[in-house]
Amino acid sequence: MTTSTDIQPANEQTLTVTNAPIIQPLQRGAMTETLTRITIMPSDMLMFAAVAMLPFDGTKIGIAFPYWTPISPWLFALYAVVNWRCLRDTARRFLPFFLFPLLPVVTSIYGWQSFGVHTGTAAKSFIALLLGLACLASLDIAIRIKRLPVRTLLTTLFAAYVVAFLIGILQYMALKQHMNWQPVRAYFWNALYRYYVSIRPQFMFAEPSYIGMHLFGILLPVFWLTHDRRIGTLIPVFAIGAIAMGSGTRIVLDSVVAAFLWLVASVNFRSGKATVGFVAMLSIIASGGLGALVLNPRLNSLATKGLLAGDGSMSARIFHMLAPMWSWKHDRDHLLFGWGADNISNAVRTGYGRSPTLV
Repeated sequence: MTTSTDIQPANEQTLTVTNAPIIQPLQRGAMTETLTRITIMPSDMLMFAAVAMLPFDGTKIGIAFPYWTPISPWLFALYAVVNWRCLRDTARRFLPFFLFPLLPVVTSIYGWQSFGVHTGTAAKSFIALLLGLACLASLDIAIRIKRLPVRTLLTTLFAAYVVAFLIGILQYMALKQHMNWQPVRAYFWNALYRYYVSIRPQFMFAEPSYIGMHLFGILLPVFWLTHDRRIGTLIPVFAIGAIAMGSGTRIVLDSVVAAFLWLVASVNFRSGKATVGFVAMLSIIASGGLGALVLNPRLNSLATKGLLAGDGSMSARIFHMLAPMWSWKHDRDHLLFGWGADNISNAVRTGYGRSPTLV
């Protein structure tokens, strides 16, 4: 018969493991899981660098694309190439996405035969599609296949956007009407590809109107997927700070729309208190919107003079959206079968009465 005193641990290591505190696994809904061992290869630093460079898309270091100079897409692509052995698995998992570039090619054949191919712009468009696929592939390889620590990736993302926000504060303080730090303005003049910081904070984005795309196109989906509180806190702080510093009109509109959609999606309308709270928050959003129309010169001009006469940038966007749509009056065949990728100038000319002055 064996007594309790006869049972001894096999060795000291077994005793240590037995007495170790039990760590509860994190929720899988947060894109995290308990890992017994994490191995980060030197090539994985490319992924962390790509995440860290996400808010720095307006510098002269990046490769110029239409209206921005990103760095991160090239690092994502390089990470996918370095881990090419995993690409077959990723491509099989996301096959519809990897086949998508064939669609614009097929739908462009008729237009290319009619007007030719604008080689430079077409190449940039297809490179952009391939870079997008590389981003998808690299994230799948890093998170699903190689199991890099998502928490560390989120910390990198959070730190990068905090740095970008602090840079925006520095740019705001350096404005002539504030501290008038001319060396700071000169530094960003040499660092940024398109220069706005002499008028308003640009952060490190290609232009101030990109703020909403970063907050609600990158950070907000990341928050939905991970429920990371740091990201959830950073989004409203960044938006409110950008609005308070007068960074642009677009972030005001984007924030109002995002706040309204968030309320609609999150409120339980079966609850009377929640419904009352929704109405109260909606009133606050409406009041803020009306205040912005009065205080913001650009919004005020749009409200009083109309979308076409109130702002040149807005009228240009409306024109470039409507002109191709009006091409049906002159060329219904190409409206149905396509103008060809990057032949938008031909559609604009046709839609605007075949004017030879348009490019």
